[in-house]
Amino acid sequence: MPTSNPHPGHSRPLRTHINALGALTFASYLCLAVMSYAQSGALWTGGHAPQADRFLSELREALPLLFGAGHSLTLENAVASYFLLLAVPTLTVVMLLVRLAKDRLEICPGDVDLLFKWSAAFAITGLLAFPVFTQDLWLSAAWGRMIISGVNPYYVPLTQDAAAGFPLDHFSMVMSYGPLWAIVSAAVMALADASVLIAGLAFKLVLGGAWVGTLFIIRNLVRRKEPYDAGLAMLMMGWTPLSVTQSLFEGHNDIAMTWLAVLWLWLLINRQAHERLALVASIAVKYVTAPLFLVDLIHEVCVKRRSLAQYARSLMMPAVAGLVIFGLFFRSPAFFDGLFQISGWHFLQPDDAVKGLEEFAGVNLSYVALFARGVLPAFAIYCIIRLIRQPGNGQTLRACVAVQAAITFGLINHLWPWYLVWVLAFAATVPGWWLSRFVWGVALFAPFTLAFWWIEALEVHKLAAALALYAGAAVWTIATRKV
Repeated sequence: MPTSNPHPGHSRPLRTHINALGALTFASYLCLAVMSYAQSGALWTGGHAPQADRFLSELREALPLLFGAGHSLTLENAVASYFLLLAVPTLTVVMLLVRLAKDRLEICPGDVDLLFKWSAAFAITGLLAFPVFTQDLWLSAAWGRMIISGVNPYYVPLTQDAAAGFPLDHFSMVMSYGPLWAIVSAAVMALADASVLIAGLAFKLVLGGAWVGTLFIIRNLVRRKEPYDAGLAMLMMGWTPLSVTQSLFEGHNDIAMTWLAVLWLWLLINRQAHERLALVASIAVKYVTAPLFLVDLIHEVCVKRRSLAQYARSLMMPAVAGLVIFGLFFRSPAFFDGLFQISGWHFLQPDDAVKGLEEFAGVNLSYVALFARGVLPAFAIYCIIRLIRQPGNGQTLRACVAVQAAITFGLINHLWPWYLVWVLAFAATVPGWWLSRFVWGVALFAPFTLAFWWIEALEVHKLAAALALYAGAAVWTIATRKV
């Protein structure tokens, strides 16, 4: 690891390499955005998705150029074309990592800024895309429509009137997101009125702003690191296809929660005010950053040397804000029914990978499965203890990664690819650490598991998919150990 950077400005050969791969990645994402309409039309058609089928058929008639010749795409061809295009930015991440590692002594702050600028350019392509695999963006819109019509979506399941006009064929359920996202959804729908396309674009702008904001904060968190480490951070969060496609193309609101969480971290590390307000806001979007309050407490007491009384006083404003936000919708404990409903699903966790190995080998590995489920929560406890014993900003960053990894890979029952944004952003702040590299490996392979939800022949092999996912991540972690 270099102790100084003798090359101010840009490293010209590396800059050329970054621009070439950036242009290739941008072109791939642009193709994905253009193809997304035809791919969606192939996936959301027939009796299982009448609302989406109707919407996309009407859109095809109004704007046939968006669909091109894609009306003839089969489901299998649509899925294959998506992942073939996604393979290109995945490979560019690997190629760029190899080049950065080769030229680590030549990397300059200007190169890091160039990586950031290309990431921001990728966000533009996401604004143009139609969600292909999921309808969560439209689910937020429907719940927002319920709110502005005076219906509390935490107690009244999704209604047909709320879903009318949207490409939304979701089972009826109460709102599972946090109340701050409910407020955002209502504001977007009040702005969009009856226009589905304006609603979609408005949500994309909110999420795009959150994604670029997250990347900007990470850039500032790693600014004092060596340019090589800062470059890895930009590559990890800004170029990894999962981060781009799940946040911007599919429109998942996890990035809004993540933006507020990394804002909390930046405020905490830089001793700025209102850091706990940012953390409360993050929790009020999607709940899963709540355990970071433990890191917050330990950092304040052990790193900043504040008393528990001082810490308690600092909680007053965030507590009031949280009570106000939750109080707008909370009427009884049934408020959390939507969250509990989705908590019953189970797939793509490390213990599923062990079950896949068990199925393949034909031996009982139940104890190994228990270990796989508990190892990262146990490691998070170790990182918390280490933060107490050896307080410092570096330990705080590692504790955040460990806590979020424990939630993502141990404490929840299922792993959708977009959940990885929760931990990938924190992993980017310590990109060379083994756990961060493991998270990165999972994030590189996870988008491809979406195929198992659409191709009937693959659906019965979810355990095999989990095994391949985590085996691939383990290989990536080992292969990048000298990064």
